[in-house]
Amino acid sequence: MDSSARVASRCDSPNVNALSPVDRAVAYLREHYRYPAITLGDVARAARVSRFHLARQLRHVTGRSFLQHLHALRIDEAARLLAFSPLSVKEVAAAIGYHDATQFCRHFRRARGMSPGFPTEDFGLNSIN
Repeated sequence: MDSSARVASRCDSPNVNALSPVDRAVAYLREHYRYPAITLGDVARAARVSRFHLARQLRHVTGRSFLQHLHALRIDEAARLLAFSPLSVKEVAAAIGYHDATQFCRHFRRARGMSPGFPTEDFGLNSIN
C-alpha cells in the first residue's frame, strides 16, 4: 500500500489528530492540491510542524519531496479529467492548479512519458475505478 492510500484510509477514521505530521501533510495535499498558490509552508501549518521539518520527514518517510507529491496528485487528476471529461488541456491545467498550460504539459510529459493531448486510453487509467 503506498503512502497516499495509507493516509487516505487513516483519514477516514474519526481521530484524524492521531495522524503523524507526514500523514496530516499528505492528507492536506490530497484535499488542496488544486490551489495554484499552495506552498510547503501552507502544508506545514496544516500538519502543525515547521516547513523544514516537514520537508525532511516527507522525504524520509515517503521518499518524495513536497513538490513531487504535489505534481503527482495534479498529474493523476489531470489524467482522470482528460480521460473522462470534455475539458480541454488548458481547462484541465487550470482546474488542477496550474497557471500555465505549457508548464502543465511539461510536467505531464515528464510524469507520463507523453503529451496530455495524446489519446486518453494511453494514460494508464485501467486500474482507476
